[in-house]
Amino acid sequence: DSKIVLGDVNGILPASAKLSTEKVSDEKVINKVTSLVKDKINGVKDVVVYELYLTDGSTQLHQLDGKVQITMDMPFDISDNETIKVFRVDGDKLIPCASSIKDGRLVFETDHFSTYAFVKTADTQKKDKKKKNDADAVGTKSVYLDSLMLEKNTRKERRTRIVHTKSRGAGERKFRQEVVID
Repeated sequence: DSKIVLGDVNGILPASAKLSTEKVSDEKVINKVTSLVKDKINGVKDVVVYELYLTDGSTQLHQLDGKVQITMDMPFDISDNETIKVFRVDGDKLIPCASSIKDGRLVFETDHFSTYAFVKTADTQKKDKKKKNDADAVGTKSVYLDSLMLEKNTRKERRTRIVHTKSRGAGERKFRQEVVID
């Protein structure tokens, strides 16, 4: 396929190596992978499933001793607030592949050739970079807890504001506490 470039900077591929791809059309496979992706990844907008095949002329290769770089056309059109993530599908697991967009093409690394999910997601990192110094602008929730505090025989009301900032990664939660004494 002329749209795909196989980069072997480590010299691990045989000279006769040939890469080919096939967009999966089996609805059962597409639905299974899409469901797996949506269960494990936040902000999914679209999923495309491909089979990647590597042969050395006559034998199909699945596992390599090192990583190779694959450069291909974008599987989706994306806007400024979207990104593409690449995952190798291994049963019910998604193995993330280091990926980036260079010169309008998708570039990722792998050492295994099988089923891959290309996932279009909302790019939350771009939002976080723009507002990293303004936690409240990221979308926080505030909860006020009223309590009473005795100080020098006088009653003062104390409100504790617990601020939950949005998650910046899978399973991460950030909190900060502010105390206001009236």
